[in-house]
Amino acid sequence: MVARGPDQPSRLYLACLFLTAACSFLPSARVTPWTTDVAAVLWLPLTPPAHALMVLRHWLRPPRDESKYLDSQLLSDERDRFRALWHSERIRSDELEQRLAEHKLAMGQLRSVAEVAKTDWAKQRNAFVEVDDRGDSTVKLPNSPWRFSGSDTSTRGTVKYRGEDNAEVFSDLLGLSPSEIEELHQREILLQRLANK
Repeated sequence: MVARGPDQPSRLYLACLFLTAACSFLPSARVTPWTTDVAAVLWLPLTPPAHALMVLRHWLRPPRDESKYLDSQLLSDERDRFRALWHSERIRSDELEQRLAEHKLAMGQLRSVAEVAKTDWAKQRNAFVEVDDRGDSTVKLPNSPWRFSGSDTSTRGTVKYRGEDNAEVFSDLLGLSPSEIEELHQREILLQRLANK
């Protein structure tokens, strides 16, 4: 066996170089269909192992039908499928609230007043109370949800109609006469809705 020096090219390298030079003289119509694969085969021993594995994987993989990836209906179906998967993985808000409560973290949903009134929290804290509307029924009003020892923080008193105290407030505090207050009502600057009697 003859030892080669570091500057002597290997025989395989020379063969690749010769084949490349020979192919360059052939007509391109005959060379193009097979030169890509031949060049890849000849290039494989000269590349690092990582690149060689990538080229090998490319050869072994079946050819991809590119036309199906350009179909907008297929893309739309794929999007819908992935969206459905994403929605199935999401946590519902009540589950999230329960999990966070286990770790003593505050969290709440944005709810309407009617929805809040139906919650267990509102019932336990007596957050809404029904009071007499001074008519034939009752009206539900927000109660103070806070509890302080020794203090009554609940809603008290009677329900006032809109504008029921206008005359008293404007005459006592502002010194307006009954005719001036009546004029404000006629011009609809002051409004009131009293009980139907």
